[in-house]
This record gives sequence, C-alpha cells and structure tokens, in this order.
Amino acid sequence: MRATVTIEPSLFTEADRRAKELGLSRSRFYQTALEHYLRDLRDRRLTDQMNRHLERYDERGDRDLESYVAEVWARDMGDDEW
Repeated sequence: MRATVTIEPSLFTEADRRAKELGLSRSRFYQTALEHYLRDLRDRRLTDQMNRHLERYDERGDRDLESYVAEVWARDMGDDEW
C-alpha cells in the first residue's frame, strides 16, 4: 500500500543515508523502522501489564510469586505465544 507522509528534512536525509548504508530501498527502510517501532510499543504494553500485576501481587503478599504469575498468565494471557 502506498502512503504519503511528511518528514522533517534532517530526518529524511539521515534515513536516506542509513538506508543506502544498509543496502535497503527507502521504502524497505521505512517499513522496517515502522515494524520495529510497533514491536517496541507492543513490548512496552506487555511490560506495563506485567508490572501492574506484580504491583497487585506486592499489595497482597499472601502467595508465592510463582503461583501468582501462573494464575495471572492463565487468566490474562491465555494461549498467547511469546
């Protein structure tokens, strides 16, 4: 799919230079960068979810961590693969 975006000139110049260094087309470079950025956002979201659960565990303090993580995983992650 084609998309038109506006990019600051200095960012465009640097991205163009890096794409050439890596032997990638400009399109492939931007696509790869977007994939990495979206993966990072997903990873941060997962980390935030895990941290919230661990904070709840700390507040309860009535079970061992391994049991708590197993319960949370079964309840919230289901069959999701890492």
